Amino acid sequence: MVGQRATRSWFQYGRVGSLCRHQGYAFAGRHQPEPAVSQRRRRQREYRGRYGASLSRVFDHHGIQSRFSSTYNSLQVSAIRRLQHGLAFQASYTFAKTLTDSSSAWNSPQDSRNIRAEKGLASFDLPQVLTFNYVWDVPVFKDSKGLTKAALGGWQVSGITNIQSGFPVTVTLPGDNEGIGGGLERPNLIADPNGPKTLYQWFNTNAFVTPPVATFGNAPNSAVRGSGTINWDFSLSKQFPIHEDIALRFRAEFFNIFNHASFNGVDATVGDFAFGKVTSALSPRLTQFSLDLTF
Repeated sequence: MVGQRATRSWFQYGRVGSLCRHQGYAFAGRHQPEPAVSQRRRRQREYRGRYGASLSRVFDHHGIQSRFSSTYNSLQVSAIRRLQHGLAFQASYTFAKTLTDSSSAWNSPQDSRNIRAEKGLASFDLPQVLTFNYVWDVPVFKDSKGLTKAALGGWQVSGITNIQSGFPVTVTLPGDNEGIGGGLERPNLIADPNGPKTLYQWFNTNAFVTPPVATFGNAPNSAVRGSGTINWDFSLSKQFPIHEDIALRFRAEFFNIFNHASFNGVDATVGDFAFGKVTSALSPRLTQFSLDLTF
């Protein structure tokens, strides 16, 4: 990390990265069945995958193997100002990329014989994150006297702002198209998946099609990206002295003060009625007031 530091404020930046190899995740290995076209074999595998042929078969089919890897690379920048003249703040920005062939210990690859096809953006990849927090003692009416100072002087404003990209989304198939007993199977990608980013069509749903029976889809993990987040939390407070060490503190807090709509879930299952549609949103504006008596 490289930076420039002053007495009460400084700026720092640096490149941060990591490389992980031989990570252990759920894995079917060479025991994963070959794709099947026969309806009879497909029904047998579906039954076995649902109920289990035997305990030894279950443990023989799935296990933990350390064949996966991940990389993280980022540029991190921050500016910090210690409290001076009633103002303190910190701003941080991260530009990053996380690649992996398994985002979770429980995410088995669709084809255990082709781990390279699993490599893509991690499900928790966030390419850009900006965070800003501040505290300001408002100087207006600070030197006033009497009722004016009691009512209008001594106010403090503070807040936290967070702006970030959306998380990646992996498009999957329903059922068992490959005939291997189930799992997170993916479709074929035949066009640019980026779409209009509306509530009713977040990405280009026509870019994903079901592959022929008993074949694996070529769509990568994290083929599309969900909605980003813009959130402003704001607080206004003032302390009213009553007697010596006794004081009453008033606080007004506004979460997502601008009521900016930040969407959360996106239906990413091919063939669903809501395929490609936004399914949920984060919290709207919330307001709360409080009075604290300190002594």
